[in-house]
Amino acid sequence: MSAAGRFVDAVMAQMVEVKFDRAQVYDSWRGNLAGFDEDFLAELPGTFQRLTEQYSPEFCAAIFNNFGVRISEFPLGVRSLNLEIAIAAYHRSLEVRTRDGYPEKWALTQNNLGT
Repeated sequence: MSAAGRFVDAVMAQMVEVKFDRAQVYDSWRGNLAGFDEDFLAELPGTFQRLTEQYSPEFCAAIFNNFGVRISEFPLGVRSLNLEIAIAAYHRSLEVRTRDGYPEKWALTQNNLGT
């Protein structure tokens, strides 16, 4: 696994560990701004796949949805790249949160994507 893949995995593990707490997440991210780059974006699908082997798909969708919210609101880093990463995270979440299977969560994620 690449360094970027390990970083993405660590970021997602931290999201779970701190229960998506904004302050704790952002404190950690401030020291790792360089890691949120094109390689991070490219590694998201692989991380999603690995997580679905450990957790339920629904839980992974929640992780990625909440990560998307956090990175889209993150005040540091490259804003356009943060938004691209958020969009990619929401798309992964929507692989599980389908309109038919999870209509309310699908709508929530669609709203996040639209925002």
